[in-house]
Amino acid sequence: MRGLALAVSLIIGLYLTIYIANMGGYVDRIRKAEIREQVGVQVLGDPTFKQLPASEQRRIIDERVALEEKRLGLDKPFILRSFGYLARALTLNLGRSEHFTSDSGSRQVRLVLLERLPATLALFATANLILFFLSLYMGLYLSRKYGSLLDKVTIALAPCQRPRVGSTGSSSS
Repeated sequence: MRGLALAVSLIIGLYLTIYIANMGGYVDRIRKAEIREQVGVQVLGDPTFKQLPASEQRRIIDERVALEEKRLGLDKPFILRSFGYLARALTLNLGRSEHFTSDSGSRQVRLVLLERLPATLALFATANLILFFLSLYMGLYLSRKYGSLLDKVTIALAPCQRPRVGSTGSSSS
């Protein structure tokens, strides 16, 4: 049951990350605007299309934008795309990077992530070791300075639940 709960929590957390990172579909609108701009620059910069009337140029731009949006799946509703993103994220099939490459020159996101995973884990482990020993040192130091200003500040800032005054835990009737 715990494994199932962990898997469900992971899937929900991953979906929320996808939704929040995409700002509920806003990033897709930005992406569509970038596509329109790129296609517009390509068509208007091409000398063969400069002779055409503006309405014909606009039609060509709209057709190419629609093709590119369909190729990228941006013609589908965001909710459907977000579940597609979730399925690809769960299998680490994240496509190709537009800006980053791995040290081997690959643009596959999976390879970029897996290549940086050892350094990330080393950084995480080092930070946790430092945090552990710092916490141990601070706990021992504060135990010798009971009642000091630093002790009172630490207790005030500690995220713990204090028992209520007058609550003994037993019922007297």
